[in-house]
Amino acid sequence: MIIGIIGTGFGKTIAQTFQAIDKDCTIFLCGSDKDKTEKIASEMGVQAIEKWEDLIERPEIELVVIATPSNLHKEMFEFAIKQNKHILLEKPAATTAKDIRDMLALAKNYPKTIVINHEARSNPIVGYIKNYIENNKLGDILTIRIGAFTNLFSDKKYIGSWYNSKKLGGGSASCYGCSSN
Repeated sequence: MIIGIIGTGFGKTIAQTFQAIDKDCTIFLCGSDKDKTEKIASEMGVQAIEKWEDLIERPEIELVVIATPSNLHKEMFEFAIKQNKHILLEKPAATTAKDIRDMLALAKNYPKTIVINHEARSNPIVGYIKNYIENNKLGDILTIRIGAFTNLFSDKKYIGSWYNSKKLGGGSASCYGCSSN
């Protein structure tokens, strides 16, 4: 498979995962920081592309992975749809309900695969808990507490990052909300 990945943060992890699954896959990588993108691409043995539009327009790319700040997702998603690509969209898919509605309208009859990447989707514990709730084994649920598995939001390197920004990433509540099933 030929994959184009936009984003060098979590996008790097996604690229490593694809390489682990399929050693013969071809990956193109694009990021907002040219030097960082070229360094990562060189380390991973993949090709760096400077502009995300150029990456999506490449006819040989079958799957586009959008792993950028969430406020950029809609524009990139729409462009990938116009180029008739399979799409793997990192969560949260967008920062507003309107953007999600617009994206869903485009996706409604789209002939290619669109997936929102959610690491907890296939975690067996999620199904186990869902089964307990559906079979009323927990009784009436009155309160749900959401917590992080790491101290991501207290780590100084993330303070002020797009991930915590309401405008750019949806904010911490958005990140928590889309990470819980």
